[in-house]
Amino acid sequence: MSLRLRAIVGVMTLVVLFGTSPQEAFGESLPPETTYFSLGPPTTVLTQSGWETEAPHTLSVVEVPRGGYRYWGYYGLQECGGISRAWSNDLVNWVKDPVPLFHEHGERWPSVLLIKDEFRMVHTVDYCGDSYIVTRTSRDGLHFTDPVTLVPPEKGWRNQNPNLFKDPRSGRYYLYWYRGDDTKKWEILVKSAKSVRGLVNSPAKVLLSANTTLAAPNVLYYRGTYYLAVEVLRRGVWETNVLTSVFPDRSFREIRHNPVLGDGSACLFQHVFQHKLHVYYCKLTGEVWTVEHRAAALNK
Repeated sequence: MSLRLRAIVGVMTLVVLFGTSPQEAFGESLPPETTYFSLGPPTTVLTQSGWETEAPHTLSVVEVPRGGYRYWGYYGLQECGGISRAWSNDLVNWVKDPVPLFHEHGERWPSVLLIKDEFRMVHTVDYCGDSYIVTRTSRDGLHFTDPVTLVPPEKGWRNQNPNLFKDPRSGRYYLYWYRGDDTKKWEILVKSAKSVRGLVNSPAKVLLSANTTLAAPNVLYYRGTYYLAVEVLRRGVWETNVLTSVFPDRSFREIRHNPVLGDGSACLFQHVFQHKLHVYYCKLTGEVWTVEHRAAALNK
């Protein structure tokens, strides 16, 4: 998502493929019991400072009790300024690394998992050009391998906003991302494999499609349901919608009471720690972007 997209307005017309009609997606809602979680009040957790040429925009968190902190966060800036780290013990108060992790090739939008003591990261490269998606690994969370391309660049197209998700039911890895031209075509794509490296050659398919802004997919699994968050631009205002399915790669339908976040809120990341849902999202207030946090208690 970029400030230059604020000029794109209109009500979303969404087409959901693989046998689901548009009415089942953003027209006909799921039954009343399918809703999102009751989020608490917002807290601003990241603002622009130090080396950052733009404001922080996304925050992906893993639980790693090392170095005096319980949680490690990886955040990306709003445009092409780079990726860095932050640490916290309460998921609200964050201490930033004073230097960037990556910042020379338009890196942005990190999504990180911790698998068997190994950090698995995917992120956008060349955001201000024909963006594409890579993966890296690290044993210590500080030094990462050279990038391996998961989604190659396409002339005139954008491939970005990656979300790396490990399905707790099957153990498969899923990569969700936005592909489009930022003007007339917006798609959410997905592909899966038994390993992150396997995503290099696995086939992709279109999960959602629209003719106005639709981007920033992020998936959470909880008690038999997959929650897919996406950002939309409705009448010039950024909002976050959620769709649900019993499958990770098809048949997503809009929940009731969308948007789950409005008033300039987008790029949602969903995490569960200690029976609580913690969400981080970008918030536009006037012309200033920040990252905010909300939480919701989950049934044990």
